[in-house]
Amino acid sequence: RMGASPSDDKMSPENGHKLKSDSQDLYMDDEIKVILSYLQTTRGLDFSSDRLLTGKNEIKQRLVLNKISDCRTYLKFLENHPEELTTLIDLLTVNVSRFFRNPDTFETLSKRVLPALFSQKNASPSPELRIWSCGCASGEEPYSMALLIHELLRKESLEMDIHIFATDINQSILDKAQSGKFKEEQLQNVKLGLLNRYFTRDGGN
Repeated sequence: RMGASPSDDKMSPENGHKLKSDSQDLYMDDEIKVILSYLQTTRGLDFSSDRLLTGKNEIKQRLVLNKISDCRTYLKFLENHPEELTTLIDLLTVNVSRFFRNPDTFETLSKRVLPALFSQKNASPSPELRIWSCGCASGEEPYSMALLIHELLRKESLEMDIHIFATDINQSILDKAQSGKFKEEQLQNVKLGLLNRYFTRDGGN
């Protein structure tokens, strides 16, 4: 129809259907936010608005797999099935990492931060250094720190009690970190000397 106004256009059956779909999407978003709020309350996970789309897709998949029709019912299901809550968290959290992921940062640690800490700690009768890797994913960061520290202590002939604590909200990824097994692409930033000294191949991998 020539010269149709935007308001007239919205009255067509096609666009009327679209408005209904948009309304359903907004309702779904509100329902998803309730679940994400529950994750924040119970597990301390703070999902910002830019994660809503990803969260919506993952939660929809879990509804289908568990044969649940709506988010409110799924929320009750989460409350009564801790294993499903763990599965959902695994899907919503991103665990992408590699050894020495930020080379400049580790260079600063090696050249400035750690030598200063070693000097300070060695003044103590029982030198000890504690490090916490928060959100360690599959362990690349704490293992990188361990390599760096051990190399510095070895080169300087120093002795010190080192404690590296690594935590993550994702238990399955922590289990992977504890295994100490990594793919070659995760080790791309590790120098050849460190690879030969600290790593062994497992089954040709």
